[in-house]
Amino acid sequence: MGLTIGFNWPDVIFASHNLFSASARPQYQPVHFTNFYPMKKSFGLLFATALMAVGSLNAQAQDNIPEDMKALMAKHTCIACHRVDQRLVGPAYKDVAKKKYTVDQMVALIYEPKPTNWPGYPPMAAMKQVPKEDAQKLAKWINTLDGGAAKAPAKKKKA
Repeated sequence: MGLTIGFNWPDVIFASHNLFSASARPQYQPVHFTNFYPMKKSFGLLFATALMAVGSLNAQAQDNIPEDMKALMAKHTCIACHRVDQRLVGPAYKDVAKKKYTVDQMVALIYEPKPTNWPGYPPMAAMKQVPKEDAQKLAKWINTLDGGAAKAPAKKKKA
């Protein structure tokens, strides 16, 4: 028992051109995919398992995001273009962290993106609707993805 697909030639084609007599017209020939499909079940199972493994690795990377950051990224649609460790439309957050921007620099870039900072990517839309407090929280978290927060300029110690 399998899926059967066939094709009946419409009479309109042959009636309008008189190419074939009724007895010479192509006949309906069913195709049984259970007999036609040569892939072994074991290969199919292996392929499906590999796909699930790759999907779970990506899901694990996204699950390492703290819940408060997930909520902010969803609220301000950051996740539409960015992922933690994967290039999507915009750069991965880990790649942003490697640039060692300060929190203030990153907040400024959220409000006024500079496409020259990220050649090869489409320009980011200015996200001026993001409250400064939320932008700072996101920037601080992004900076932790490179093994630690970006350092602020060093202050002179009093002697």
